[in-house]
Amino acid sequence: MFVYLVVVRMEADLDESTVDDVLECEERIVSQSRALLTDSSQDQMQQHKPNPLDKILRPLGLETRLVVLERANGIALSFICMTLSAIVSLRDQWSSRQLRHIVESVFTFLSGAKRPIRLKRLLWPLTDYEKSSELLSSLQGKQRMCACLPNLAVFALITEFLTALEKGGYGFAELVYLSLC
Repeated sequence: MFVYLVVVRMEADLDESTVDDVLECEERIVSQSRALLTDSSQDQMQQHKPNPLDKILRPLGLETRLVVLERANGIALSFICMTLSAIVSLRDQWSSRQLRHIVESVFTFLSGAKRPIRLKRLLWPLTDYEKSSELLSSLQGKQRMCACLPNLAVFALITEFLTALEKGGYGFAELVYLSLC
């Protein structure tokens, strides 16, 4: 049996007028996002303490997870979508600017900023959305199982996969197959 996941990549640029130093703020956001997956975060999850980002990310739904923030030309965001409806929902949130507000809230929380951080842009090309949709559409009806995210072992595998994608120069949306056998 396999788990089929689509990794959706987006790019966000901070609005310079809402932060003192864009590069410093981006570094703080990325380092704080990584801190959520440290040993202390694993202990927190095992003790059933709520992750402070859960409330902010709740509108994404149960089949979509924000898993990685990385510095690029701005901040690269990686979402995992487990179903076609999750991708469609994420695109609807992107189109309605709800996703922009979610990302701004996440960035404000992670940066520790006193005032809200705003985005200049949140880039998700239509071609990448279409590729993601086609990938999961082609799998409809095939035997699959949804992974239980937030499983840190799955997060670690996905992080490794994303790193390999970046080094290999792959595009924004790629399909992940994780064997459960």
